[in-house]
Amino acid sequence: MSQPRLIVLEGVAGSGKSTLARYVGDLLERRGTAHHVVVEGDLNNPADHESTAWLSTTDYADLLEDHPGDAGPVRACAEAHEGGLLVPYGVLRETGQVAASTLDALARHDVYELPEQLYRRLALRRWRAFAEQAAAAPDVWVLDCCLLQNPITMLMVKHNCNPQTVREHIRAVVESVSALDPVVVQLVQDDIRATLDRAIAERPTAWAESFVGYHTQQAYGRDHSLQGLDGAVQVLTARRHLEDELLEELPVVTVRIDISGGWDNARSTLRAMIGQRP
Repeated sequence: MSQPRLIVLEGVAGSGKSTLARYVGDLLERRGTAHHVVVEGDLNNPADHESTAWLSTTDYADLLEDHPGDAGPVRACAEAHEGGLLVPYGVLRETGQVAASTLDALARHDVYELPEQLYRRLALRRWRAFAEQAAAAPDVWVLDCCLLQNPITMLMVKHNCNPQTVREHIRAVVESVSALDPVVVQLVQDDIRATLDRAIAERPTAWAESFVGYHTQQAYGRDHSLQGLDGAVQVLTARRHLEDELLEELPVVTVRIDISGGWDNARSTLRAMIGQRP
């Protein structure tokens, strides 16, 4: 396999995406390859809208009027997109520039809370801008979960879109980054419940409650009458089936790694992929 310029790690919560993304970065570092590792939650994710709000011009004007003391910092980071404005409220929160009430107001307009069609336009535009940026230098980009997990969660789980809508969106995203020779590393385990149980044991109780609640209380979960942890597992199982189908269809190289026995197999496979000895 020739060296890809884009490596994306995908898998359910607790499968080790972020940890193994950093491991790939370490391998690239040892090889002397210029690279960037972007994991879930990175506020500067160039391919995704992390903690970013989109407001129509009317909503934006209303927000500035309702929170005049924070108008300066908000204006300083707002960017015009799709007839409205993007505001990275996660950055504003991290830097402590605005009040909590302003952050709450912005969060209600999070990109991941938008109507499906507007979300798709913003997400695809973000990917196309990233592809242009990445093509300008030989660096390798290692991304965590934003090619399949995030859009499928948004389109299938939140909005219960038909599978064809999901396919069309992700095909357009893959097409936008085709010049980077993308590779998808899919971390899989037969027992999704065991993987999720491990993630729940390792993370705060509030995370588990939020994760289960989101996956069962959005459109897909409601339409299928799913509840509790078992319901969340059913959602994740359906998501993985769709991912499997997509990876069979998409023009990307897929490296499928079974992590049922731990991460040793994943590390050895990734070393071989990057061209590093143990």
